[in-house]
Amino acid sequence: MKIWKPITAVLVLLAIFTTIAATQYATIQVTYSYSIDTQYSSIQLMAGDASAVSSGYVLTNTSGIYSVDLGKWAINAKKTYSAAFAIVNMEKNVELRVTGIEITGTNSGKDNISINLHKNMTKSGTTIAPAADQEPEGGSIAYVTNGNSEDHSADGWVLAKAPDNYNTGTPAMPYLYDTGQQASASWDSTNNVWIPDTNYPDATGLTTGSGSEASFVWVEIVIDATNAPLGDYSGTIIIKFKAL
Repeated sequence: MKIWKPITAVLVLLAIFTTIAATQYATIQVTYSYSIDTQYSSIQLMAGDASAVSSGYVLTNTSGIYSVDLGKWAINAKKTYSAAFAIVNMEKNVELRVTGIEITGTNSGKDNISINLHKNMTKSGTTIAPAADQEPEGGSIAYVTNGNSEDHSADGWVLAKAPDNYNTGTPAMPYLYDTGQQASASWDSTNNVWIPDTNYPDATGLTTGSGSEASFVWVEIVIDATNAPLGDYSGTIIIKFKAL
């Protein structure tokens, strides 16, 4: 039986993507190895998008080490993972505002990465997606644009308090998705990740003010490999919160 417990304050997230020269047989591997500092201990992650390189998800978990494998793409390609993973507040006494996301490191390759936080699992926070696939107005906030962080100390998404029964000992992780509405993520023992209820995957009640009715938000990762420098990159992604 899988019993929920808070993950540690520091997560290690390995993000990998490989660019392929379209006119050559050789492949060029660009590796991003990030440690993730959430600056708060009562945070969990849920998997979303399917992996481009395996039968699992973009988000994987090996012995407590979370990884994001972003696949293989041609040089100058652009790829959007609208639901790379979700951030879930598991603190039942505190609302948390996501105030910022920062990618640090002297060789992080961050200029090729943008990160948006948004409500709907299957929608995109970017304008490059077809209109029908874009988040409705007000449904997405850009936190990192081509490696540049944006400050959302006053207007970032607010994650609602976790349901009171979050520690019931059942093999499920309750979360709030709308006003008075609760669902439960299930534990995928094959991939060692939490999976949202397929009937309620969207943070419909998410707001930027106190009283938000959704306790999670989706993380969209956008890769723009246009003229991407070759090499291996490492750094730290810092996800910042403020208790309300």
